[in-house]
Amino acid sequence: MNRKKWVLFSILFFTSLNCNLKPPAITFTQSQTAAEKQMVGEDKELEKDGWLISSIKTSSSGSDEWKKDTLLYEESEFKDKDYYTLLSVIAYLAPEVKLYKSKGLLGEGLNGLLEKPKIILDKATLDEYSTSEKKKRLEEVSKLINESRVKIYETRILSLTKSDKPKDDLTKLKEKIILSNYNNSEPGEYIETSKANWTKK
Repeated sequence: MNRKKWVLFSILFFTSLNCNLKPPAITFTQSQTAAEKQMVGEDKELEKDGWLISSIKTSSSGSDEWKKDTLLYEESEFKDKDYYTLLSVIAYLAPEVKLYKSKGLLGEGLNGLLEKPKIILDKATLDEYSTSEKKKRLEEVSKLINESRVKIYETRILSLTKSDKPKDDLTKLKEKIILSNYNNSEPGEYIETSKANWTKK
């Protein structure tokens, strides 16, 4: 062994003798840690897609939509997971839908669904949303919301038809359900006033 290697070996050997490095003990346990108890609460299981629910609740317009839809869920008889998931989808996409509405890319149709208003968009918006990627995203969001809305409307209307309400009342309630989003649109958003005619609320 040459001199340089010997010196290096000696330094490493004596240094290691003076360093008592021990890894921390790791204990595996079935119970929650203190941090988990603080975040989740004791004896609670994390729900499936909890990250999705959390991101909805903490986003600005998503939280408003979540409160509104959760109230609707709590007040209704539809306690199945599918209905809850539909409300989650709508609430999760609410901030994006709000942005599209503010730019005139989407509006509330008289059929209770999101539609592209028949209006002339400003050049900045046209340029911003001219890419195939952004066009595709707009289509996807619109489709997801509309599919969720249709299922929600169907569920609520089906429940009405099983009730003992008079026929005239049922017709009015069905119309109210379908136009719930239309009637709750915000000032500055486009709404369809008659077939293919749009105006800002």
